[in-house]
Amino acid sequence: MLLPQFRDEDVTLLVQVPGQKGRLGGEISPPTYTPGETHKGLVTNLGAEQAVKLGLAATGQRWRVRLPAGVLVVPGDRLRFRGRDWKAALVEVRTSYTKVIAEGV
Repeated sequence: MLLPQFRDEDVTLLVQVPGQKGRLGGEISPPTYTPGETHKGLVTNLGAEQAVKLGLAATGQRWRVRLPAGVLVVPGDRLRFRGRDWKAALVEVRTSYTKVIAEGV
């Protein structure tokens, strides 16, 4: 039996926890990220040619993540899938799904 090439994977949205501030408002420790909601999403590789068409640099590893409708993600948010943390570079919200282009942190 052949497995489908693309399968839904667990994609966890990460919530930013602000770091500590010093007496003068300077940052003592950077923010951390804790796991938030987990959704099933279709994760596919984004090639260099496709990245350039989207206005991104050709270097680096990027993924296209298709999340269910109603999942709120904005550029700069962090996601966790495939054992790593990723940052949302581009987000497109549609009626039936949310598409995120994620790149390595």
